[in-house]
Amino acid sequence: MSAQSIYIRKRHTVREEAEKEILKQADNYLYKKRFMLGEGVKANKRNKALAILDFICKENCEIIQLIDKELKGCLVTK
Repeated sequence: MSAQSIYIRKRHTVREEAEKEILKQADNYLYKKRFMLGEGVKANKRNKALAILDFICKENCEIIQLIDKELKGCLVTK
């Protein structure tokens, strides 16, 4: 007989994965904007990660919100 393991994802793990995805998409944005490298932001992955963080986020999430606004082009830079 074989033993079956059950993989349970905890809130902390899901949040870390979503934060890593947001940072990865921010890097993709910068590579495309400044160096014309890569394909840029993948909107579906960014939106999924942001939705997860909006649902999970209980602390101060201003940095994630600022990154989201920049990726969507809502921030005005000088």
